[in-house]
Amino acid sequence: MPLLRPALPPRRLQAFAAGALLGLVCLWFWLVAAHRIDDAPYPGFASVFVTGCGDFEHFYQAAWAMREGRDIYSAGVHGYIYPPLIAFAFIPLTLLPVKSAALLMLVVNLALALACAWLAAAEFMRRFEMELSFERVIVVAAVTLLLAAPKLRSELQMWQTNVPMLFALLLALRWLDARPRWAGVLLGLAVNIKYLPLVYLPYLLLRRRFRAAAWFGAGIVGVALLPALVTGWSANLNHWATALSGIARLLGLGSLATEVANVDPITIGHSISITSGIARALASGHVLALPAAGALVVGAMLLLACVYRRAGVPALRWPSANAQVSQPYLGTLALEWGALLALALAFSPQTNPRHTCLLLMVFAPLAAMLCAPRPAASRWPALAASAILFCGLVLPPNTPQFASELARWRELGGAGWCMLAMLPFFVWAGLRHLDARRAVIVPRRDCVPAAGLSFDSA
Repeated sequence: MPLLRPALPPRRLQAFAAGALLGLVCLWFWLVAAHRIDDAPYPGFASVFVTGCGDFEHFYQAAWAMREGRDIYSAGVHGYIYPPLIAFAFIPLTLLPVKSAALLMLVVNLALALACAWLAAAEFMRRFEMELSFERVIVVAAVTLLLAAPKLRSELQMWQTNVPMLFALLLALRWLDARPRWAGVLLGLAVNIKYLPLVYLPYLLLRRRFRAAAWFGAGIVGVALLPALVTGWSANLNHWATALSGIARLLGLGSLATEVANVDPITIGHSISITSGIARALASGHVLALPAAGALVVGAMLLLACVYRRAGVPALRWPSANAQVSQPYLGTLALEWGALLALALAFSPQTNPRHTCLLLMVFAPLAAMLCAPRPAASRWPALAASAILFCGLVLPPNTPQFASELARWRELGGAGWCMLAMLPFFVWAGLRHLDARRAVIVPRRDCVPAAGLSFDSA
């Protein structure tokens, strides 16, 4: 009689399926991106570029220019618009042929994307005091990567720098409590990749994370000076003046330098933000779009304040940083870390579709709440947030049959509006999970929470 092998435990089977899913998604990323190394470049760049690797050769050409002492913003086809750090960091890649350098960078970006999914899943689960077993984390990481996959694919096949920035933001969140200095330095590093993480500086001050905020400022300045090791102080200052002049022109401010980085205007067609949608609708550029966007941000913050009040969580009056290692602050901070990024993407005048891969930071807590829900917490807010965000990013499909619908959706800033609409459901889902955790851990009715820690619903 043949011996029967025991069936795998359900958790181990789920972990095996999650690992297989992670592998398949990474294989898909590789298949849609790697072939571009040998593809022909965009016709308009054919006189300079030799691959179809999206933005990679902008960085590569800028690194060559910095290595040779030339202006990085006029290198190649004038496509480098970022702070000098990326050109500085890419200098070692110029020791390789461009195709070999692109292949190496693709491997690095793939590894970082996988690390981001794992780190985001583990950190949110830690802050929400969920079970941190390998079997649980790998399932949440797999669902996170799957939800973010459409936009991560766009990011990877363009060889952009959003994934390294995302990794820095997630590691900063991980270290914020125990290593606030290093968290601040990482945030400063992220700002030197792209300017978007600047939104975390006022947030840290609001949440009384003064040490991290101080090191954030020091990190911005310190990392900004690193390229001077190659270019010299004067050239580095000129590079920064050029970069910031591009941002100033975008916002309708005066130029800081004769040369201006080639930053697209606020009305550019590929920007999917609410701000760009308003600017295109009003044909007013920044004149009316920025005040209108500011009013919408204020309205969104007031709505979220109502969500906090109903959940019994203080929106503004938080204790000192040392006292924020207990709930509800420990978990709420993780929610806000992702919500703030979503809000910034929704209203940035330069949000294009691949930037939304950063929303992995939102998909991770949603995946955790869906895959490991509290018994007393309803899943519907997390499901609603996930559906609104995911559908807003992937619909209408980017196919010839829906080209006109997609163009109209982007013209209106549809994805940005979906990011905004998702936020109340996202925050409510997270706060209710924290409330459900309290109901499980402290079931006695006569236990009175400390001042400011009430989770009682209105």
